[in-house]
Amino acid sequence: MEGFRKHFANLAVPTRDEDFNYKNEDKIKYEMDIITELTNNLDIKEPTKGEIYKALESMKKGKASDSFDLTVENFIYAGDNLIDLIHQILVNIFKKSLIPDLLKIGLLSPVFTNKGSIVEINNYRVITVLPVFCKIIESILKLRIRPISIPLQCTLQRGFTQNSAPLNASFIVEEVNRKSLDLGQLLIIVLLDAKSAFDVAVHQNLMRNLYHLGIQYRHWNLIDNLHKHASSVVKFNGKISNEFLISQGVRQGGILSTDLYKIYRDPLLHHLQQSRLGSKIGHIPCCATACADVVTLNTTDPK
Repeated sequence: MEGFRKHFANLAVPTRDEDFNYKNEDKIKYEMDIITELTNNLDIKEPTKGEIYKALESMKKGKASDSFDLTVENFIYAGDNLIDLIHQILVNIFKKSLIPDLLKIGLLSPVFTNKGSIVEINNYRVITVLPVFCKIIESILKLRIRPISIPLQCTLQRGFTQNSAPLNASFIVEEVNRKSLDLGQLLIIVLLDAKSAFDVAVHQNLMRNLYHLGIQYRHWNLIDNLHKHASSVVKFNGKISNEFLISQGVRQGGILSTDLYKIYRDPLLHHLQQSRLGSKIGHIPCCATACADVVTLNTTDPK
């Protein structure tokens, strides 16, 4: 148990790479202080009961219980009296832009993949269950920020996108390949798959991207607070470990996690698209494609 806890606790803490350039880190921290001050003075629309019902309806059913031994079904079938109480609590949370730390504790369960040695930590995949109450907050935020984030999402990103699929990303690569074959050109495709990409996203960079995307009301503060003092416990063989802080990454099992990761990655894709480098089909840049954290770089120029 303690071995699992130490391993996952280490993954949740940012590491310093001596070869990485951190010269802009202080500037970003300064900018974050300004953004926090600006957004603190803005209003936020109170959550409605309709949003709560919609959030509960959107959640997957039949999932494991959270750290409070609750499932989404408990909230759905508890009746209107519980919804009234949830609504009162959510109104206060949204007004103050503060989420109790108790609602940010993830229940992390290592599951053996049935490949390799059972004593090797890398042969385990992780399932994290977040409190249902926290998921309600995330679901409401997701419904509110998507009308802003989705239209501005880079067209090269096809993963975790409504009315799209990984097949759309592979279609771009396929068409670039066909064009190169027709013209007798050498095509170079570089596949990039970041290790534990969702787990190592830098929080302040994510929040900076979120603000510049246009999420500039106190929804920004709520999302920022969602990541502050977040923690997890390991559940294994019926036992639960002590808590450890999550200081980086987007939360596995979080309703907002895939949207936030795409926002975190999007500036890179926009930069590639605007560079005019790499492969093209006519005037359309096809220098890269992305499916969540997997990116291809496509070019016919060996240089």
